Amino acid sequence: MTPLEIKEILAQGEKTTVEFKSCRNEIGNSVYESVCSFLNHSGGFIFIGVNDDGEVIGVDENKIEQMKKTSLMCTTNPNLFSPIINILPEEIEIDGKIILYLSIDRGLSAFRYKGHYYDRNGDADIDITDQTGLIAQLYARKENATSEEKIVPFWEVDDLDDETFNYCKKLVVIRNTVHPWLKMSNTELLKSCGLIAKDPTTGKEGIRLAALLLFGTEEKIASFAPHYRIEGLYRNMSFQRFELNKAGDTRYDDRITIRKNLISAYGSLMEFVYKYLPEKFYIEEG
Repeated sequence: MTPLEIKEILAQGEKTTVEFKSCRNEIGNSVYESVCSFLNHSGGFIFIGVNDDGEVIGVDENKIEQMKKTSLMCTTNPNLFSPIINILPEEIEIDGKIILYLSIDRGLSAFRYKGHYYDRNGDADIDITDQTGLIAQLYARKENATSEEKIVPFWEVDDLDDETFNYCKKLVVIRNTVHPWLKMSNTELLKSCGLIAKDPTTGKEGIRLAALLLFGTEEKIASFAPHYRIEGLYRNMSFQRFELNKAGDTRYDDRITIRKNLISAYGSLMEFVYKYLPEKFYIEEG
């Protein structure tokens, strides 16, 4: 993140995904409470060395390394965070002052700090430990986020299909000849779409399952999700067969099974649809 990008964020003030902390010499409990709430909500950025008005006050340059070390020790301590995470602050100079910032992805699990659940409400961190309804909602959100947002172990961007990336770029250039994707590498394109992220439990960066399903080769998808497939069925249902309720007299007249990634599968499925679209609309007895 560049100083200019950070200034633009600071100018917008605190919100659900942005928090300012005026710590100068050490990282206090409130920072870790915010980390926990960001993990449990939508992720975002926490800026250390910035006051509530978005003014850069900086941190003590002599304490930066200790603050980084303390942050790593706390977030990987199972007595403090459950599950543990691996978040290391990054430092950057803004107008001659050094600040630290944490970039946090939404966690795939429900996180606790010192045994307490924290969630984000607007620009505030809320302790919801004693509110069973809110905790139930938190777990429900995590349940919905634990498939396509998972980091796929062992697979990398090089394991994805270059032809699919090129196909997507050809599509966007039709509508926008200066679309930013055209100058991006495959990795940069995935990052711009949020399809590359850090696994909060290991701290390692990887591709999400969604990236594999969208851009993976047939071989790679089959090795990770062997039951993945898309079925297209065509039934030539005349009005007479429908009227006589003979819907069950045949399973299908044509069928296609697709195991390509979702982007390529769309094209194959549409070809199957177009194959039968020329059939004219017909009404019995005029």
